[in-house]
Amino acid sequence: MEMQRKITIAVNGKNYTLPRPNNGQILDIETLKHKLSKGLYSQMVYSNVVASQNAVNIIDMMSHMAVLCPEILTDLKIDMSKLDIVDSLPLLKVYMKDVHPWVTEYQTFMQKVTNFLKVKNEEGEGSEE
Repeated sequence: MEMQRKITIAVNGKNYTLPRPNNGQILDIETLKHKLSKGLYSQMVYSNVVASQNAVNIIDMMSHMAVLCPEILTDLKIDMSKLDIVDSLPLLKVYMKDVHPWVTEYQTFMQKVTNFLKVKNEEGEGSEE
């Protein structure tokens, strides 16, 4: 399976390149999600409340941009958490349209690897008898 190693997005007329995250960046992204949600990220993801789902999208956007493209944060000249929802809409639209599908692609790949390793581990446990 060939995944894109990087993607380029345009925000406010400027192009930014986001690299596929390395292991350390994946940890940083996930840690930031929990920090931004004050430890409630998992509950928010599984909530059926629209406001929680909107907040998860914002948290995901902020986490990925902060880790994979800190240049955007510099160019915004304001902490993303302090952006008005209307002002953050262009960035959120780009994230949902271009970045989120790419993130889903590499997360799906990671899940397939995890499932493969789990099956191999289970097969190995049965063969020791």
